[in-house]
Amino acid sequence: MAVEQLPQRLRQIWGRYRPHFWTRTRDQGAHGYAYLSGMLRMIHKRTYSGIAAEALENADTIQHFMSNSPWSGRSVIDQVQREVTALWGEQKERVLILDESADAKAGLSSAGSGRQHNGRLGKEDVCQVGVFLTMACGGLWTWIDGELFVPEAWFAPEALPRRQRIGLPESRTFQTKVMLGWQMIERVRAAGVPCDWFACDDLYGRANWFRAKLAAAQIVYMADVPSTMRVYLHRPVWGVPASQKRRKQPRRPRVLSPEKPSAVRDVALHTDTVWQTVRVRATERGAPGMDLAR
Repeated sequence: MAVEQLPQRLRQIWGRYRPHFWTRTRDQGAHGYAYLSGMLRMIHKRTYSGIAAEALENADTIQHFMSNSPWSGRSVIDQVQREVTALWGEQKERVLILDESADAKAGLSSAGSGRQHNGRLGKEDVCQVGVFLTMACGGLWTWIDGELFVPEAWFAPEALPRRQRIGLPESRTFQTKVMLGWQMIERVRAAGVPCDWFACDDLYGRANWFRAKLAAAQIVYMADVPSTMRVYLHRPVWGVPASQKRRKQPRRPRVLSPEKPSAVRDVALHTDTVWQTVRVRATERGAPGMDLAR
């Protein structure tokens, strides 16, 4: 039965990644397997102590392996990207998806923790947020890159002791979730990871510079935007008003088009807007459709 083969399959997968968990003096791979095995078998509250108990390991050993052992997380992610490229290199409908995931925290001691939006709870609370880039192909998906979002308050001068305590690199500066997302897109493109199109929600889609970067990179994308966002139905004309050309101060281009921008929701309700439902991709729930305006 397939269930009976799961332990052997997990061992085989782990064997491919075990070389990344060598330190200068020893092989930490056994602790990594215990962490992975314990985490996959837990149902609730994946804490270090709970994972260790499930895997019959010492809790301090598991926590030290994840928090202090100097193995490279980047090398593990790089191998994931190489395997995804090899597996789906000739497939179609390969979709990159940018999103975030939050874990509730009891305090502010964890790296990047703070009072911020927790999508899982649907409210603002003390949590730790990661920004993740996922690859989906057919009914399969896997995350292929990720970054911890560190709130701006962590970079205040008075927060230096806290940054030093958790080992945040001195070179790290504040970056928004959108900035982290674009960095990951650049990394996977440089690594040759294939992509037919890209998708994100309106947290990222509302950033004009982000959509412009996607367009400049010739990435086909589908990005949510707020219904209140104001858009032009025709490409606007940019220029410098004549009244500003006679001034000595720096001149900034402005929209000179006589057309006024409209809210997205108003465009959607306009009688001249034609909608067409297109097939997005196959999933376990079927082939979801998306209504696109023309």
